[in-house]
Amino acid sequence: MRARLTLLEQYSTFLELDNDRPNRWITEPRLQRSMEKLISQNDSDRFWSLYWHRLWQSNPTARLPIGHLTAYLQETCYWAASRTATQFSNTQQTLSDCFQIAIIAVPKALRGFNPDQGFNLTNYASAIFSSSLRDRLRQQQEVDICTNWSLLRKLSQKRLTEALQARGLDSKTIDTYLLTWTCFKQQYQPTTAQGSRKLERPDEATWNAIASNSIWNIAKSPTPPPPNSKPGSIPASKPPANTSPPTWSPSTPPSQDKKPANGSMTSPTFQAANPCSPR
Repeated sequence: MRARLTLLEQYSTFLELDNDRPNRWITEPRLQRSMEKLISQNDSDRFWSLYWHRLWQSNPTARLPIGHLTAYLQETCYWAASRTATQFSNTQQTLSDCFQIAIIAVPKALRGFNPDQGFNLTNYASAIFSSSLRDRLRQQQEVDICTNWSLLRKLSQKRLTEALQARGLDSKTIDTYLLTWTCFKQQYQPTTAQGSRKLERPDEATWNAIASNSIWNIAKSPTPPPPNSKPGSIPASKPPANTSPPTWSPSTPPSQDKKPANGSMTSPTFQAANPCSPR
C-alpha cells in the first residue's frame, strides 16, 4: 500500500480495496478544499489530529471533523483489520469486510480518546479497531456454531425484545412471544454432553409441555395490556377476589340438617377446591 506523504492526502483521501488488496487513494473534494484553506497554519500531523478532535468533541454531528478524522485513520484501520483477520482464519468475512466493520468504530475511538493521557490518536484508534472487530467476529462465529435452539437459550430478554421491536411487532404480540420464549427456557432442559452449542431440536413431549404452558400463561395474562405498557413487560394481574370461608355469627348458629320425610338422613356434601385451578 502506498503511504500518504502529505497532510493534505492524510486528511482528505480514502482507501479503495480491490480483491482485498489496497488499490488506490480516492480524494474527497470537500475535505480537500477544507484542508487547503487551513494547512498553511501548521505542518504538524499531531496538531491537526488534535485540532479536528477538539472540533468533533464540541459538535459530534458536524460533518467536517468526523470526515477528516476518518480519512486520517484509514491506514490505521487497514493494518488493524489485516492483523485481526489473520487471527480468525475460519471466518467468512473478507479483509474488505473486516475493514468496513472496523472503520465504523471511528466515533467510538474519538469518544474514548484523551490526549492528556499521552497517547497518539492513531495508537488509541488501532486498539479500538482491533477490539471492535474481534468482538464482531467472535459473535459471528458463535452464530455460525450455534443451532437455533442454542441461540434461543443464550439470548437475553432485552435482545429478543429489541429484535421483535425491529420487526415492527406491537407490544401485545411481543408479550406473547416473550411468554412462549420463557416457557421454552423452562421446559427445554438439555442434558447433552456435547455442551450447549449443538443442542438438538426439542422432542415431542417437550413441545407439548411448552405449548400447554404457553397457552396457560397467555390465558392468565390480562387482555388487552394496559396503555403505555412497555413491550416485553407482563402486566400485573388483579388481586383475586376474597375467597375466605364464611364465618358464623354467635347469634345465628348454622342450621341443622333436616330429616327427610322417609326418615333417612342425608350426608352433607362438600365441593373441594381444585388446587390446580387458577385463582
